[in-house]
Formats: sequence, structure tokens, C-alpha cells
Amino acid sequence: MRKFIALSIMIIAGLAGYAQTAEHEPNNSFATANYLVKDEVTTGIISSVTDNDFFVTYIPVDGTLKIYVKATNTSSISNYLYFRVYGSNQVELSARY
Repeated sequence: MRKFIALSIMIIAGLAGYAQTAEHEPNNSFATANYLVKDEVTTGIISSVTDNDFFVTYIPVDGTLKIYVKATNTSSISNYLYFRVYGSNQVELSARY
């Protein structure tokens, strides 16, 4: 079983027909990451520019993992969304997008 941890600033999706859950704080580290469930929408809110939200999921087989991310900046400050994917060893697997 492969374990992947996804770090994102915000995960918000509006997919009709999927169950929806809100993130649970604190989830600001690998140790406190929220679990992502297949075919379920998870929402999160960034409370400050230093807030990071961690999510974890398990991938039972090799293949393609699709994660849809939608972010809305409601502050007056121009910020960026950083999304990173880590392996079970907590080393980044992909480049920053």
C-alpha cells in the first residue's frame, strides 16, 4: 500500500454528487494531517499567510492520482497557492505548482 501526503494551502471543490467534509484544525503538520477520502470533497480555509494545511490519503495501487483544487482569495493581499505532494518518507515527490 502506498502512502502519499498532500500539502496544500486550500482545498475547496464544488463537485455535485460527492460527500463533503470540512478540514479539522489543527492540520498544520504531517503528524496532524487530515485524511482525504476517495470521492469526497474536502474544504479548508487559510486563516493567515503562514497557515499550511496538510492532508493524507492512501493509494492501494500504482496509477494516476487526480486531485482537483479550487482556491478563492478573499483577502486584499495578493497571495499564491502552493500545492506539494510528499511520499510516506515526507520527501516532496513533485515540483511546486
